[in-house]
Amino acid sequence: MKRNSSHTASDEAGNYHEVVFDQQQQIRVHLEGDDWARMDYYLEGRVMTITSTRIPESLRGKGYGQVMMECILPLLEARQWQLIPRCSYVAHYLQSHSRWQHLIKTAGL
Repeated sequence: MKRNSSHTASDEAGNYHEVVFDQQQQIRVHLEGDDWARMDYYLEGRVMTITSTRIPESLRGKGYGQVMMECILPLLEARQWQLIPRCSYVAHYLQSHSRWQHLIKTAGL
C-alpha cells in the first residue's frame, strides 16, 4: 500500500503550508489551526482531473482558495502532470493566471 506523500510549499506571500497527497485521491493543504483545504481528483497516467475543491466554511472569503492553488500547482508542475479542471473554481483560477495555463490538457494530447 502506498503511503501519504507530504510536502512543504509556499504561497505568493511567502507563507509555508504542509501539502499532503493522501490515499483517497485528495490533496490537502494546511491553512491554519486545524483547518485544511481539500482538492479531490483522479489520476490517469500523468493527467489529473480535478473534480472539486473545499475550503472550510469559517475561512471562506479570505483568499485561501488562492493559497491552496499557489501551494499545489508548483508540485503538479514539478511532476509534469497535465490538468483537466472539472471544478469551476480551478477552471476559473487557471484561466485567470496565465502562468499556469500550460498545465491544462488540450484535446488530442
